[in-house]
Amino acid sequence: MLIKKREQQILKVGVLLPNSRQYPGAAGYFLNGMRLYFTVHENQFERGKAELLIEEVGVATESICIEKAHKLLSTDQAIILTGLIEPLIGVEVAKMTCMAGCPTMLSTLGEAAVPPDKITKNLYYNTLQYWQSYFYLGRYMAENTTKEFEIITSFYDCGYDPLRAFRMGIISAGGQIRNEIILKTENLEELNGEVKERIQFHDEYEYALILHPKLLNWFIENFDSGLKNAVITPFSNYANGNKKFWAFPDWKNSSPNSTIFQRSCLEYFDEEANEFYLLGYQQGQLIYRALQSLNDSARDQQTILDTWSNFREDMVVGGASFDQGNHHLNFPLSIFYGAGMKDENLCIKESHHHFRPADGYEDIFNSRNAFTNPYMFY
Repeated sequence: MLIKKREQQILKVGVLLPNSRQYPGAAGYFLNGMRLYFTVHENQFERGKAELLIEEVGVATESICIEKAHKLLSTDQAIILTGLIEPLIGVEVAKMTCMAGCPTMLSTLGEAAVPPDKITKNLYYNTLQYWQSYFYLGRYMAENTTKEFEIITSFYDCGYDPLRAFRMGIISAGGQIRNEIILKTENLEELNGEVKERIQFHDEYEYALILHPKLLNWFIENFDSGLKNAVITPFSNYANGNKKFWAFPDWKNSSPNSTIFQRSCLEYFDEEANEFYLLGYQQGQLIYRALQSLNDSARDQQTILDTWSNFREDMVVGGASFDQGNHHLNFPLSIFYGAGMKDENLCIKESHHHFRPADGYEDIFNSRNAFTNPYMFY
C-alpha cells in the first residue's frame, strides 16, 4: 500500500546513551554502528524515514534512565526505545515503557545475566552473549584437560557474570577449580608487587585471567613467561607467543554480512570495526526490520514485537533469532585460540547453543554479592 508523500511520517526511535569513564568511546561507537546500518541500507520505509533521538544518561543510573526514557516517549513521541545500558537497569526502564506500550530493544555485551522472569513482554535484548560464551568456554576447557584450574581475577570491573559462568561451566563438566586469586589493586604500578607476592605459576595447572582489559594487557605483557596456556577475556589487544583461549561470537568471519560491516567501518569511520560498532550495527538491523514491518499505525506496538519474536535472519555474527523464553538474541558461539585477537584461530563453533537448566548454569541468576559492579564498560 502506498502512502501519499505529504502523509509520510518521521519514525522516531529513542536512544539512551551512557558516558563511560572506563570505556569513553563505547556509546559513540554504538550510535555510529546504528547509523551505519541506516546508511548502508536506505533509510526509507512505507511510513516515512527513521530519526534517531539521542538522550545522554551519564553513568546510567536507574532514575536517570527512566526519566530520559519517559521524555523520549511522552515529549518526543518515540515509537521504539533502544540504548546501550546495563541489563538490570534496563529491566526497570522496561517496566515503565511496558505501561506506556513502547517496544524496547536494549544492547549490552552480555556482561550481566538477566533472570527470565524479570523480562517484560515488551523488552528484547541484543547482546554479544558474553556470559553465555564463558560458560561454554569453561565447560570446553574442563572437557579437554585433566588439570585443575587457577582463576586470577580482580575487583577492578572484570565482568562478574562471565566469571561466574566460567566457574559454572568448569564445574558442570566435572572440572576442578584449585584456587581463585582476587587482585585488589587498580594501580598498575602497585600491581607488579602484588602479583609477584601472591602468584606462582606451575605447569600442572590451567590458568584463567578473567580481568579488565587494562589489567589483562598489562598482565600478558609482564608475566607471559610463566603462562604457556591461559584463558583470557576477549578484549585484549596485546599478543605474545603463548597460546590463549577465549570465547565470543565469530563476527570477523568471511560472510557477506561481516564483509560489508567491516568494509563500511573503514569507509565511513576510517578505522577497524570493534565490538561496540558491531552491537550498534546489529541493533540497527533489528530496528530497521521493525520499521519495515509497519503498515497500520493502530497496531504498531504489536507489529514491532511480532517482528522481533519471529526474527530469523543472517547477521554479522551468523544466523540469529530470539529465544522465546528470555527475549535474548541467540546465534552461534565460538571458542578461539591464538597468540592474540589478531591471530585468532577458530577452535570450535556451536550453532544456536540454547542453555538449559540441566547444563548447570541456573545459579547465574541468583542475587549478586556486594562487590558486583554492573558497569564493566560503562
